[in-house]
Amino acid sequence: MTESPPSEMPSEETTPPEGSESPTASPTATEADPTTALRQALTKSAQASSNIGKFTFTSGDTTANGTYQYQAKPSVVLEAKATDLTLNGKASSAKPELIVSGGTAYVNPDGLAQGAQGPPWWKVALADLKGPHGQAIRKMFDTATVTNPATIEKLVHAYEDVKMVGTSEVDGKTVTHYTANYNVDLAKAAFGVASASPMESPGATGVHELRSDIWVDEQGMVRKSRYRNEEGEKPQFTLTSTATEFDKPVSVQPPPADQTKQVTPQMLKQFGLGG
Repeated sequence: MTESPPSEMPSEETTPPEGSESPTASPTATEADPTTALRQALTKSAQASSNIGKFTFTSGDTTANGTYQYQAKPSVVLEAKATDLTLNGKASSAKPELIVSGGTAYVNPDGLAQGAQGPPWWKVALADLKGPHGQAIRKMFDTATVTNPATIEKLVHAYEDVKMVGTSEVDGKTVTHYTANYNVDLAKAAFGVASASPMESPGATGVHELRSDIWVDEQGMVRKSRYRNEEGEKPQFTLTSTATEFDKPVSVQPPPADQTKQVTPQMLKQFGLGG
């Protein structure tokens, strides 16, 4: 970067019932074996300068739908917004947001942090992040790391036991559906992270392997991906993202200075990101 999937965004994918997907593969799938075809698509997509789309994340009875803008070149920039949030099975009006720009991360919990006072945005320089978790985050937002061909090559080899399921549609585009085991330890090693880190999983720690579904369009670009832990593991989580555009200009602006407050070293230690 299937199961009883969580609710996804409307019109994200039209997939025939299980076992009825068309066996006719896209040009990409017919030119190579499934493992090679998928890794080629993952490599091509990782080399894009930007990626704009939407996501759904579930963990137990907590669900977040949202949108994202991600730019890898010339520098890493990210904006992710939750537009629809359910916490412990109850709808929430909160719309938390994350911005990464200029080597600085800004987080607006929008009411999720009880008792928080002052400006709405928390600000932290990525260079101030320490420890295994902090180092992992820094590397994931470092252009020299994420655009390095060696990093990309190692990362795509984390997809193992690849199978081509068939073809379907995502947002009106014909796509080839692949399944694979995502080796989390190999993914961490691609970023030079050997110990516990956010790379362990989208929603839990101590995970070494995830089930993944990847949908590739006829141009060889990854249009949709889904990662989940094994059935019965707690918490049960799924992360799904759908790319709507590649290599398009990304417009992300950091919040005004008077709307930010610096995250203290004590807070970083509390979240396992301090020295």
